[in-house]
Amino acid sequence: MSRPHVRRLAMQILFSIDVSGTDDPQEVFDGLDKRNDDLATRQQALKLALAAWADRQHADTETSALTPDWPIHRQPPVDRAILRLAWHEMRRDHAPGKVVINEAVQLAKLYSNPNAPSFVNGVLDKVLKNSEAPTLPDVVPVDADGWLDDAVAEPEPTPAKPKRKTKAKAAAKPKPKAAPKPKAAPKPKGPAKFDDDGWLIEDEEDQPQVDDLFDEDLVDDDGWSEDDLDD
Repeated sequence: MSRPHVRRLAMQILFSIDVSGTDDPQEVFDGLDKRNDDLATRQQALKLALAAWADRQHADTETSALTPDWPIHRQPPVDRAILRLAWHEMRRDHAPGKVVINEAVQLAKLYSNPNAPSFVNGVLDKVLKNSEAPTLPDVVPVDADGWLDDAVAEPEPTPAKPKRKTKAKAAAKPKPKAAPKPKAAPKPKGPAKFDDDGWLIEDEEDQPQVDDLFDEDLVDDDGWSEDDLDD
């Protein structure tokens, strides 16, 4: 995580806050590009931008007094963001003045119009040499210390585990249905027989054997058996 990279992202955040009018940390943080900037860079840049935004009134007052022909309200938003960030770093002793000015000029070359680099360089050089620099009170940025303790610091996504390949089950083969067993053909019966009185004589095979009847436990219609009678 390089300092110029954090400063570049912080300047973009200041520009976004100025244009959108919101300085809610969660909302601003959610709008940052997660593909090109890692979590630590985004956190550090947002914290720097919020601190510079809290100092903007002091920055605007001093820079406007040094450039009466080009006051802060006439400057493009990107130039205001560059000047506010550089002013904050210089006045709060975050980095040497010459280093801050050089990096601010580079930002102007990348993001502003062709005249911006010389303008930014001239204004910040006057800020550095201003012997009447105001004594700055302590300024507390919006959620400067608390915003990281909330949901803003989202965890880095963990890579999903590759799914194990499972063998495809073989399609169940249909089982042939068993052919129904053929029923035994009924035996042909002979001609009906009658006794001397004209009664039909049934086939002996259909008649129960007398000996078999005595071997069974006979039960009458009321549920009594012959064993009960013996008792």
